[in-house]
Amino acid sequence: MKTKIYTALLSLSIIGILASCDNFLDREPLSSIAPETYFANASQLQAYVDNCYTSVLPSCPGNTYGIFANDQGTDNQIIPTAPTNFSTGQYKVPYNSGNWSFATVYKLNYFLAKVLPKFGADLTGSKNTISGDLASIKHFIGEMYFFASPRIF
Repeated sequence: MKTKIYTALLSLSIIGILASCDNFLDREPLSSIAPETYFANASQLQAYVDNCYTSVLPSCPGNTYGIFANDQGTDNQIIPTAPTNFSTGQYKVPYNSGNWSFATVYKLNYFLAKVLPKFGADLTGSKNTISGDLASIKHFIGEMYFFASPRIF
């Protein structure tokens, strides 16, 4: 008799443990942000835009030439002793190395691809599902369009 009671209790507890795991496993992870749920309010837009300032806008440390020093020796700014690699047939672009990075372009395009469907592609805010001040939301979208303009790159 006792064995049947213990078996029944053990079976019920195992079934209870297995049945209770469904809701726990279906939850969103707490340590990361799901792309589907982000960009839901104006403060999230602001956080993303603020993070783009360091990667999009150039920095100019101290009293140096800053970003203009990086341009020396290119076809935009020649130093007094011009390099010979601008002669015909001398300058070749490498196939698999160099400073080619499209991370900034990806960040800008990702923002616009995720936010514009939630706001409305016509930029009037007619389909807006983002919570917050409408003027602030338009402001942050405008900042990202400014960063994406060709003058920045």
